[in-house]
Amino acid sequence: MDDPAAFPADPNGSEPDMRHLTKPSGKGFTLRLTAPEVLVGTENPWTGNPFGREIKLGLNTRSHAEAVRLRDTKLRQIRQLEADALANRGNKSVGRIIDLTPENAAEWRPMREEAKDPDSIDHVLTDELERAGRAGKAREVQTFAGIVFRGAVPLQKALEEYLHDHSAGKAFSRFEL
Repeated sequence: MDDPAAFPADPNGSEPDMRHLTKPSGKGFTLRLTAPEVLVGTENPWTGNPFGREIKLGLNTRSHAEAVRLRDTKLRQIRQLEADALANRGNKSVGRIIDLTPENAAEWRPMREEAKDPDSIDHVLTDELERAGRAGKAREVQTFAGIVFRGAVPLQKALEEYLHDHSAGKAFSRFEL
């Protein structure tokens, strides 16, 4: 059944309709396509994880006709998710560059450290940071990345901690000169 000649032909041509479908030898069909840019980093409703650069969904069928039907259904759902994300563009971190404030970076750091697979979060974050860098926000990207990936402390927060530690009655500080 893995022979392409065994699949029904596309009505417009002589080849079978295999757009966005893959079928490993002896296994069921899989939907595989590049994720729309606006969906990268948003929640995938089928897995509960954030979308990466590629969408890959098992269709749980070995029948070509059923796979084509399921593919078309999933593609409609993905297009609807894309339309919803574009409509919600004004909301925080949906369809636009993430918030690059030090406060937001301080929220991302523990999320990254507590994740089961920090590499997947790093992948999404680095993509977003590269996009922000191309948009002309290189300085904010550098600060954000320093806080999230290296645990850097923003200067304003370090100053506040220093002044608090050196106020009257404090015997020692973590900021020794």
